[in-house]
Parts: sequence; C-alpha cells; structure tokens
Amino acid sequence: MNRLDLEASRSTAPAMIALAAWMLLSLVLVNDPRIIELDQKLFLEINQHFIPGIAALVMFGVSELGSVIVPLSIFVVMWMVGRKDIAVAILLAFALYGLIGLGLKALVMRPRPLEVLMDIDHLVPLPGGFVYGHSFPSGHTAGVFSILGVLIMKARRWAPPVAALAVIVGFLRVLLGSHFPFDVIAGAGLGLFVGILFGSLRYGELISRMDAVIERRILKKGRGHQPG
Repeated sequence: MNRLDLEASRSTAPAMIALAAWMLLSLVLVNDPRIIELDQKLFLEINQHFIPGIAALVMFGVSELGSVIVPLSIFVVMWMVGRKDIAVAILLAFALYGLIGLGLKALVMRPRPLEVLMDIDHLVPLPGGFVYGHSFPSGHTAGVFSILGVLIMKARRWAPPVAALAVIVGFLRVLLGSHFPFDVIAGAGLGLFVGILFGSLRYGELISRMDAVIERRILKKGRGHQPG
C-alpha cells in the first residue's frame, strides 16, 4: 500500500479479512443445492409482485443507482465540494468491486433467473437471451453498498439514507427479474466490505499528487489557449 501512498488504520486489516471470508463463503454457498432451491423459491415469491409498464421503468431507474455512472458521478461531486478523501475511496472501491465482480461472474457463470425459470416477469432482455451477462454477484447492488461502506467510515451521518437506498436497489434487482436473492446478498457483502476497506484508508499524499497532476494539466491547457 505504501506505493500508492495509502495510510492504513486499525480497521483496514479486519475489512480485508472480512472481504476475503465473504468471497469464499459466497463461492461455497452459491453452488449448494439447498441454497439454489431456497433462492429460486424466494425469487418467485418476490418476482410475482412485478408491476409492468411505467412502474417497472421507474423501478428500473432506481435500481440503476447502483450502475457504473453513479460512483463516477459521486467521485466528481465529492472532489469538487472538497471531500476528496470520500471521492478517492469511492473510486478505488468501484475499481476493486468491479474487478472482483467480473472475476466471480466468469468463475461461477451463474445463469440469470429468466434462463432457469419459466414464465417469470422481467424487463426486456438484451440480444442473446440474458440481461447484462451472468447473475452472480449483483454488480448494481455491490455498487451502491460500496458507497455505503465508504460513508460508514468517512461520513457516518450520510449512511442511514444510503443504507435504505442500497436495500431498495437490491430488492428491485430481484423484483425486476435480473437476479436471484443470493446474487444480491453476495453483491451487498462484496460492495460493503470493499467500501469499508477503502473507507478505512487515508489518502493525504495520494490526493496531493492528484491535485498536482490536475493543476499541471490546467496550467498546460491555459498556456495552450493564450493568444500568440
């Protein structure tokens, strides 16, 4: 971590251990026949309340709060308002949960609910018969829970509303037919522990270096626009 100029706190090691343990546990449980059976039953119980039409599109929009664009947007906003520690933590958390999530999807290759279960409600799938690749873990859920993890460590007063939003996003991923419940639970744990991990770090030197790079670019751009 020293190469990245990151300063660890007492919470860093427990967060790393929790993340590793959660990943191993998730990998074991996702292939357990009892979990698979329970997962399908819970999915059908939730998915039967799917509301088509405009309501589904609104719910889909809410669930997209866990998409890639949201962490990047929050990074920009937090940087501009001076909470650069939160900005950097969210950006790094996004990078790590994204890499881990893609790796797990490729390793487990769990099919989406609409590929396994018949006559279920879901949004229009993309060409190829599935919605956004493999099902495990839920990347959207991981995204919003990673933000929650960072806020728990760096801005706790903002955590309760984000926690409520994170739960809603996870629930909607099941209601809209995109994921099984265990995909959401695994994504929630992944995102939360990654967020706590990067939220436990301090970024003083790294932020200084980033500020210097941005300043040099601005000065260089300013010189390039000077009249000759």
